[in-house]
This record gives sequence, C-alpha cells and structure tokens, in this order.
Amino acid sequence: MKKQKLSFNKFWLLVLILPLVLSGCLGINIKKKDSAAGNLAYGGLFRTANLGKTWDHVTNLYTIGGQQVNFNATNLTVYAEDPSDPATIYLGTQVNGVYYSYNYGNGWFNTLRDLGTVNSIAVDPRNKCTVYVAVHNSLYKSTDCSRSWDRVYFETKPGQFMTTVAVNGSDNRVIYAGTSDGKFLKSHDYGRSWDTIHRFDQKITFLVAQNHIDGNIVYVNVANKGLFKSVDGAANFQDLMELPIIEPDDPGIEDAASLKSTGYINALYIGIDKSVPDGILFVNNTGLFRLKDSQTWQQVELLSPNRGDVIYAFEVNPQNTNEIFYGTTVAIYHSIDGGKNWDVNPLPTPNSARFFKFSQDNKFMYLGTFFIRQ
Repeated sequence: MKKQKLSFNKFWLLVLILPLVLSGCLGINIKKKDSAAGNLAYGGLFRTANLGKTWDHVTNLYTIGGQQVNFNATNLTVYAEDPSDPATIYLGTQVNGVYYSYNYGNGWFNTLRDLGTVNSIAVDPRNKCTVYVAVHNSLYKSTDCSRSWDRVYFETKPGQFMTTVAVNGSDNRVIYAGTSDGKFLKSHDYGRSWDTIHRFDQKITFLVAQNHIDGNIVYVNVANKGLFKSVDGAANFQDLMELPIIEPDDPGIEDAASLKSTGYINALYIGIDKSVPDGILFVNNTGLFRLKDSQTWQQVELLSPNRGDVIYAFEVNPQNTNEIFYGTTVAIYHSIDGGKNWDVNPLPTPNSARFFKFSQDNKFMYLGTFFIRQ
C-alpha cells in the first residue's frame, strides 16, 4: 500500500512552548463548568482524583503567549494511553483530530486535524513514540511522537472507513485493524504491508488485544454478530455468543441460554477488566456480562437507566474487579460490590458520557464527553 506523507511541524512548536511552560510564562487555567445546561462549551474531558466525588475540567491547549484556548466544544470519540507512561494520553475527536498530553491532561497539543472522525488510537507498548490512528478511511502512523505522520493504509471503496486498530504487545511488529465492511486486517511489518485475514461481512466495532497478558489474545466485536475471540493472533476465532449465561450461584450450564439466544448480540460497549488475567466485558441492552474462564458468561445486573437512556461509557477499576462505573446521557453509575448496589450521581457536564478510563497508575480517572442531540 502506497504511503502518503503528512507532516506537522510539532517539533518547533515544542521548542518554543516548553521553555515557556517550564518558566511559568505560559499558564494553563482550568475553566469550571457552570449551570448552562446543553451548552457545548462545557464538554471535552474531565478528570477526577477521588473516584468521581469532584471533577476538574482539563481541556486547555498549550499556546504561544498564553492565550486561553481549549477544546471544551469538542466531541470526544476514543481514548488511548501510552503503556509505558501513565501521564501520556491521547484523545480522538469527531472533527478536530487528535489531542495528546504528556502530563495527565494538564495541557494539550493537537495533531491530525481536518481529516475526519478519529475512530481508534493505539500506542506501541514497546516504543512510546510509535502511534497508530484510524481516521475516516485511513490509518496513520507516527514514529516521532506525533510530530509527523505517514498514511500506511486506506480504504479505496467509497463509503468504507477504518474503525479500529491495535498493536500486539507480544510482538509489536504485528498490527491489527478493522473496517466498516468487516475486513480484519493484519500487518507483520509495523504497518508497511497488510493482509485481509478474515472477513466478518459486518462492521467491526471493537478490537481488543489483551496486551497486559498476551497480545495474541484478540477480541473482535462485529455488528449484528457479536463478540469473537482468538488465542492465536487472529488466525482462528471462536464465537463467544454461543457460550451459556449462568447465574452466580448456579454453576449448572445444561439448560442455560446462550447470549445469541437472547437476541441481544449488539454491544454498546466492550471493555477490559485488567484486574484479572483475561477479563473481557460485554455490555448490551440487557446488561453487563463477564466472561468466566473463557467458558461461560455471568450477568451483572445494571441499575436500569430511563427508557432510551443508552449506556455510552463503561469502566472497571484495574485494581478492583468489583468496582464498576458506567455512564449515560445524564448520570454516572458507580458500584463497589460488583453491581449488587449502585450510587448514582449527575454528570459534571450537560453532555453525554463517552468513556471512562483510569490512568495506568490509578492516579486519575477520566471522563470523555460527547454532545448527543435528543
């Protein structure tokens, strides 16, 4: 696939800005949310250091001269972290490219603007300056910490786009990617060449590589088909929708229904539970399901939101499998006992929750937001 060079002169921007930051000449002020419900100026990213009791608005961009510029009005789509540095995080947006921060979100830089919606971001676990971004119909790669970009793959068919990208943490030469028409792509050479190794024939909505355990364990969620698992680097897939759902106190599976038989196989969210060796979570319209020992599903009853109030964000504390957060258009739901009991609190923004994510050191939790017209 021919590469297209896309350069951004971020190096000189960093040279100019960092001395100002270190000297204190360039200030970052956090603007707090007021009561103007529905105002797009109060979206973007929020951060909490106390599990949601209080939130800070962290959307300010570094600028020359200290101008107050932020991305409060930006719809966020995805979050990614640098596995080697908990302070480095990346945000994908609907129309404003990628924002990245090296200090837990206290200040931000912007790149890859005006190319379309960012659907996925992946950072190489072994090389923090190598970043892959799925933007509209293309896949971009940077090897110099986002200063410049190469287009390493693009969809030529009209109406098709890149939906997801992931790096195999066990072998960072291997890159996985998915498309809106169901092609599962794999590169064995850092993205220089690609093979279509599987065709799901429906949109691939989520792709997860279990890099904290084994990058060859891959989960792929497909629209109208559900969740599939591979343990051999995507050579073969198992249909997890055919596994039975069991009750926590009833280990019998003889008469248990499968997820496929419920008819609710379209995921609202797929998440990783990093507090256990190979934890995957599947959220659909009926609730939350945990995969147990790769053999059965166990349902966790969610506190039902109002009719039509869709779950857009979900997270499990990576240090505590029983602590769960999920967000809707209006509220944050929090459980510390695996879903037996829930606390409900309003969002710190009139926008909807798009994602919850813990920093790798559990110092902060982030809330990304998205304006959804009712």
